[in-house]
Amino acid sequence: MKINIRIPNTLIHRKIFGKKAFYFTMEAVIALMILSIGFGILLYLFTVLAKPPVSIVQTKLYDTVTLFSMKIESISGGNCSATSDWTADGNITVTSNSILNQAGEFYYRYSERNCDYCDDLLEQCLREFADEKNIEDENIEIRIDKRTWYYNGTMTQENASVVFPYKMLLFGTYNNSAMWGPYVAEVRVWQ
Repeated sequence: MKINIRIPNTLIHRKIFGKKAFYFTMEAVIALMILSIGFGILLYLFTVLAKPPVSIVQTKLYDTVTLFSMKIESISGGNCSATSDWTADGNITVTSNSILNQAGEFYYRYSERNCDYCDDLLEQCLREFADEKNIEDENIEIRIDKRTWYYNGTMTQENASVVFPYKMLLFGTYNNSAMWGPYVAEVRVWQ
């Protein structure tokens, strides 16, 4: 026995076109998902690659602090060395001080002992040492008691993507008689 059921043409067309529309919509949704994931990955890579790696800036900071912790007796040239006129004149009294400790002593003499020229000695000592060590192209700032004494940068800190500060206490004796400090010294490096 043969059953003849007649299906109207409109229902046949709806089934065929309905399946095509469903598959087309699914393909479009999958394609949009793939494109949005790809766009997200590209956006992430651009933001990550635009910033310098934090470890590089941090390493520069520690290298800079180590450099400015060098003892005056180890420095061969410049006014802030053991063989300079400043040592002979008595402006540098302890050659076993580091550069930053000597800067702290100059700051003490300038701020509390009313030494008129000690601020110039401090700035000149830091500037000459940075020039001698060829770090004048680095982004460095040195502060003592929130006052900037050395600043060198190819960009401002506001435009930098990474800024690292390093704080330390400076203290010592002046002419083996008067204690000075403690002063907060801050070394900043940015990129």
